[in-house]
Amino acid sequence: MDQLLKNIRKCTICKDALVNGVNPVLAASANSIIAVIGQAPGSVVHKFGIPWDYQSGKRLREGMGVTTDQFYDSELFAIIPMGFCYPGKGIR
Repeated sequence: MDQLLKNIRKCTICKDALVNGVNPVLAASANSIIAVIGQAPGSVVHKFGIPWDYQSGKRLREGMGVTTDQFYDSELFAIIPMGFCYPGKGIR
């Protein structure tokens, strides 16, 4: 798992198609108990590199009944987007 995460974080396969550059955003460990799978990161997540760190993430954590510390503990939660990088606006 550690090697997989390293490979994802250094991935540049799509760099020519990403107008805002490469910045894979995810959090996970081999011991994660719950996987939160979402869409590709948005512009705010791309800028700061913290998954689900905006209003939608706040609502998600409230709905799940977990604290921010619990949510970002990779031993508890794996946070994995379907696309690892922000694709930009209007990109399909």
